[in-house]
Amino acid sequence: MVSKAKQLQEAKQLKRLEVLGWAMIHGMVINPSKGYEQYVENFFTFHACPCDRRREFCPCPESVAEVKEKGCCLCRLFWRDLATFQMTLGRKDEKSTGEESGAAPRGGEPKPGRRSAAK
Repeated sequence: MVSKAKQLQEAKQLKRLEVLGWAMIHGMVINPSKGYEQYVENFFTFHACPCDRRREFCPCPESVAEVKEKGCCLCRLFWRDLATFQMTLGRKDEKSTGEESGAAPRGGEPKPGRRSAAK
């Protein structure tokens, strides 16, 4: 007889393979910062999409359209490609440091060639 712990371990391994296969079939990449282990764990905690519990499956069918339209799915597990992920990450970094507006980065002077808004 197989223990419940062993069954759960096997189910999680199948879910990992499903996530990897989904990404491969649809030409997507998995979030390189987080990986997919947290999503697999959350799926088994909630028994639904960990990011939108109204979605019954993970990976959910909606993720394909979301990646095509927005570059990533709702939960940011799947991305169109690595470049899209890096560009999105770069925009967040710029916003958090104020570089986009030409303001001084935290703790420093404005970047050369950019004018400060206050003069």
